[in-house]
Amino acid sequence: MNEMIHLAGISFFALAGVPVHYILKLRAKYLKSAMIKQMSSLLLSVFLLFQCQPNKPSITDGNLFLAIAVFDTTGWLNSQDSTRMTPIPAAKITLDSRDYEKQFQFFTDSMGVAVISGILASEYGIFVEYQISTATVLIAAKSKKIFNTSSEVDTMLTHSIAMSPVVINEIYSCGPPNNVFYFFDQYIELYNQSGEIQYLDGMILTRVRTSVEIEPFIEIWDFVENTYAFQFPGSPGGKEYPIYPGQYVVVAGDAYDHSQSIPGAVNLENADFECVNQLSSDYDNPDVPNLSNINTARTTDYLISLVTDAVILADGTSYWQNGNYIDIPVSTILDGVEYKKTTSTSKRLTRRLDSGYTGLGISNYSGRSRERITPGKDTNNSTVDFEVIDAPTPGYSH
Repeated sequence: MNEMIHLAGISFFALAGVPVHYILKLRAKYLKSAMIKQMSSLLLSVFLLFQCQPNKPSITDGNLFLAIAVFDTTGWLNSQDSTRMTPIPAAKITLDSRDYEKQFQFFTDSMGVAVISGILASEYGIFVEYQISTATVLIAAKSKKIFNTSSEVDTMLTHSIAMSPVVINEIYSCGPPNNVFYFFDQYIELYNQSGEIQYLDGMILTRVRTSVEIEPFIEIWDFVENTYAFQFPGSPGGKEYPIYPGQYVVVAGDAYDHSQSIPGAVNLENADFECVNQLSSDYDNPDVPNLSNINTARTTDYLISLVTDAVILADGTSYWQNGNYIDIPVSTILDGVEYKKTTSTSKRLTRRLDSGYTGLGISNYSGRSRERITPGKDTNNSTVDFEVIDAPTPGYSH
């Protein structure tokens, strides 16, 4: 049960289980940062995922601030804590303004509390990250509006994400140098970073739904919406299609020697898999196993944007048709990579899957590609995990 706590004229809604002394600490840090302000009341909105959103702020105020307490609810930090409310010190908090292309980063103190001042009135995507090991991170995310007439105090509750043994290792999409708009030699390369055999049976490869407009709820939706979705043969959990430790698997849009059409294009006739839309007369190499289309609203081949897009790999255990799109639960997604050609565009893939992006500087028909700097190294941040390379490398690393 939530309860109202009144402290020196400031009212807080406290989440059940959050110790009052953390609210007191937030209050103390808040008042210290706000000595020049006269505050009559303050609302603490905790763990409220869907709420009525007021109109976009019309005034830019650089004197607002946000106080946040971060708690681990998974037991990773303290398995003896029966309340599952362990404060997280040194957790990184990122605020992305939805209105002004402005970002703030700061860290929690020894009691899991942080205050940042001098921020603008805006709607923010708030993302918390704490690295537990090379394979697991604790994260939390929400969307929040901070008004030009008040400052905010909030609580973030984290959950864990385990790194997938199979990851997206390379995305080639921009097409070779040509003046006839040829870009059909696209492919996605997967890599088994683990020391054990994994199986691709029933996994799903998608093109994420993206748009020019910023989607304010991507950080709190528990699913990702996809324009294209193609599924590996076999059933999820099956063992017919292995990927061995250290093996690269190339998934071609079309398993064809594209250099026969355009000099310099990629020869993909020996790709490991190809995407075939069975709802159309799509090209099909009979010697290469198919990923089949699962979006009944799409009759086109698997194609991704040349320079700005996002791709995810899911285990295939759950998905559903949503109009023209396929929705896939975040909990079933193994890896996600966002790429874009310029910093002027906003993120289109939730930070829970990729807190950064890759591909800056790639232009249409340049023949360049995006590949992990170290095969399999995955920090869930493509800005540091990937680099742009001058030519595609299907089936191997540069």
